[in-house]
Amino acid sequence: MKRRGYSISAVLLVIDLLCFSFGGMFVAIASLIYAFAIGEYIARIRYRAIPCNSSFGGKHAKLDNCYQRVRKKIIADGHRFPNNVRIYMVPGDEMNAYCFGAKSIGVTEGILNLDSRTVEAVIAHELGHLMSGDSVLNMILIMNFLGIISVLAVFQFAMIAGVYIIMIICCMMGLFRFSFASYFVTNKISGLIKFIIDVAKTVVLHVSKLVIAAFGRKSEFMADRFAAKLGYTFYLKRFLERFAPDTATSEQTFLSVLYETHPSTILRIQQLNTIDH
Repeated sequence: MKRRGYSISAVLLVIDLLCFSFGGMFVAIASLIYAFAIGEYIARIRYRAIPCNSSFGGKHAKLDNCYQRVRKKIIADGHRFPNNVRIYMVPGDEMNAYCFGAKSIGVTEGILNLDSRTVEAVIAHELGHLMSGDSVLNMILIMNFLGIISVLAVFQFAMIAGVYIIMIICCMMGLFRFSFASYFVTNKISGLIKFIIDVAKTVVLHVSKLVIAAFGRKSEFMADRFAAKLGYTFYLKRFLERFAPDTATSEQTFLSVLYETHPSTILRIQQLNTIDH
């Protein structure tokens, strides 16, 4: 399987390092720490994920058995499967599953009420995300955009401070008197700088959402394809038809579609129908 997420993440980190003078080194280090350590841990804490332990029996045993069957299929299909992957159970009846990062996935208790083959299809989909590095890419993108916004914030502070410092120095040198007029002009200039940088930060924020959403939609298609190639087309389609809410409604606007992180169920099923299995 092509490790698309890891490849794009590596390119982004190289770009960060090339932008050292603009804080690129800091962004690269922060991205690596978040993507490969803190971010995955935070995600598991957020969803109250419980490590799967087959010795507990019941749903834990079912989850572990399903995971092991999918793992064997992936290896038999010729893929290099990571040795340190762990699977977690997520409390709740919601029909959902998660790829937490580079080393762990989670499946809700609700999904474990379904038949084993469907559970395997869901696990295969999430392992597709994990092996492609989709969650890692998502975290790298988040940290990069946050880094850009942070640089803009520092730049904004420095420029506004610089304007006031220049005004104070000019007054001390007698170039002009400190008065309401000089303060008014200085305040207007600093206000203009703040406005421009705030607009830039807002643009970066919205661009980040669009980029992350676009990568998210693409990764869903690829994870579906990965699961289908393992022989889970029928079960994944059935799961999507029964439990995945379709986002392609008439009430949606063009912009709302752009911001969706998941493609519509109809499009996902159409893709699955085109895959030989």
